[in-house]
Amino acid sequence: MLNAVVRIAGPAAASLLLLLPLAAGAQPKPETLAACAACHGPNGNSQVPQFPSLAGQPSVFVENQLVLIREGMREVPAMKDVLTGMSDETIVALAKYFAEQKPVRAKGPCDRRASALARNYQRRCCAALATARTTPGRTRYRGSRGSRRLFSSR
Repeated sequence: MLNAVVRIAGPAAASLLLLLPLAAGAQPKPETLAACAACHGPNGNSQVPQFPSLAGQPSVFVENQLVLIREGMREVPAMKDVLTGMSDETIVALAKYFAEQKPVRAKGPCDRRASALARNYQRRCCAALATARTTPGRTRYRGSRGSRRLFSSR
């Protein structure tokens, strides 16, 4: 496809196409990251057992959870206020940011049962969201490089 664009529109148009991935990879705003860090810890590594660590989580998992909360399909009252009005682009940027962060092992004893439950929940959510049928007019899936993302149809 790139060769066809070069032949038809010229080198200038082809160079613009090469810059598109850079625009899509925008970093989240510092104030948005600060709001996340208040509960989920610096770089997404939670220091409090009640809040999950986001560092190293798959981006598609984080994206889907944030959209589900924003759209009211998952009840997390504290997160609902933060996510109200947040754009899909900001959610994608946040998910990408946290996926790139290195998880830090928590200090103290590990609750193996809670860890196993969390891993199982994550697997079930990813599988369910990948195969779910969407409600017409409410949500839709939009793929990107083979992954599946849940976005509102606003």
